[in-house]
Amino acid sequence: MFFLIKYREGEYKKESKMSLASVYYGDVWGTAEEKLSSLKNRKLLELSEQGDFFDTIKPRQPFYLLNRHETSVEDSEQWEKFFDFREDMFHIAQIGVQTSRDELSIDYDHTRLKNRFEDFFDRNITVKELISKYNLAKWKGN
Repeated sequence: MFFLIKYREGEYKKESKMSLASVYYGDVWGTAEEKLSSLKNRKLLELSEQGDFFDTIKPRQPFYLLNRHETSVEDSEQWEKFFDFREDMFHIAQIGVQTSRDELSIDYDHTRLKNRFEDFFDRNITVKELISKYNLAKWKGN
């Protein structure tokens, strides 16, 4: 879980210079139910008064990572190398699978889904039959 609370000293005053916001990091360990119960039964102030829950972190340029680890120039160089590698490995950037026909390509029943896909690979079924059977008349791919 990730919570962000934005507050800067002087933000609501007409001061020429506002201070930077403080960033705190805390962990709650356990199952989802245990985490939710822990957060539900305690107030944020109580968590901060425990002293060991929140750590102040200082995100630094160029990535402003929100973690407890110090970032250095070497870390930044490794990060840059990773992205260079990623671009070499993945020539095309995509946002994920886009089906345009979720009802056709997604199903909770494995057998029904498998049968639909097999229809598309069956050379005995024509494109017109597929369009009719799966209501693809408005599909841009036909």
